[in-house]
Amino acid sequence: GSLAAADAALTAGAAAVWLDDPTLDLWSARAPDLPRRPGLWLRHPATAPLSPHLAAIGLPVVAGHLGALAAARSAGLPAIADHPCNAYSTATIAALADLGAGSVVLSLECSAREIARLTARLHDTPTGIAVCVHGRVPAMLTRQDHGLEPGTVRRITANPKEGGLPYELQRRRHDTVVWEARRLAAPAAAALTAGLVDAWLLECGDLDPAGVAAVTSAYARLRDGGDPAAVEQAIRPSAPAGLFPGHLEIGARELDALEPVET
Repeated sequence: GSLAAADAALTAGAAAVWLDDPTLDLWSARAPDLPRRPGLWLRHPATAPLSPHLAAIGLPVVAGHLGALAAARSAGLPAIADHPCNAYSTATIAALADLGAGSVVLSLECSAREIARLTARLHDTPTGIAVCVHGRVPAMLTRQDHGLEPGTVRRITANPKEGGLPYELQRRRHDTVVWEARRLAAPAAAALTAGLVDAWLLECGDLDPAGVAAVTSAYARLRDGGDPAAVEQAIRPSAPAGLFPGHLEIGARELDALEPVET
């Protein structure tokens, strides 16, 4: 969420950080002045118009949509296809690679078991694979402003008939994200993917530098064989609304629960 948080993540063991500042104006007449640091990437929102300044900014790009992916390729910048690009199969990964993605973040609909089956079929593909294993995840992306100024957040609660769960509306420059207030966390399931994917994505855009450092350190320990229960205990202070296992355990469509049919 900030350069200070980015520095904290790198110091705590992150391999790279994605600047995801909701107040950053990527669409004004002039390009924002951002430092070009090793490991720092610029995240382009999924539901925002294409920024005209990617080449001028010069940072590698995490592309939320195909337009940003194409612009990064045209500018000669390294690019990652973010999870809204919806990579969930060998075919979608290959298609995004053909469009210029050096790596892809798998869809939030893939469980740890589905990820294992998918990566087993990738073999020697040069495309890097990442999976989101922690943090707030979007329940919805919308272009409505909901009466909010960029950077502001409003807490809401769903109707009891719809589960009564807490959510946060965060206004950005061109869109509003409806975030799950609970934080995605299933360390035991995430650990199953440690040798299968190239990177874990930690969604910490709403945390201060100290919180980012604590979460990053916890998952660095898990990556190195740490106890999932200890990791869960370490990340609870950054999740006041609680934790939930999300796609890591069941997948969005619960495909793992389906039984084969004899024909």
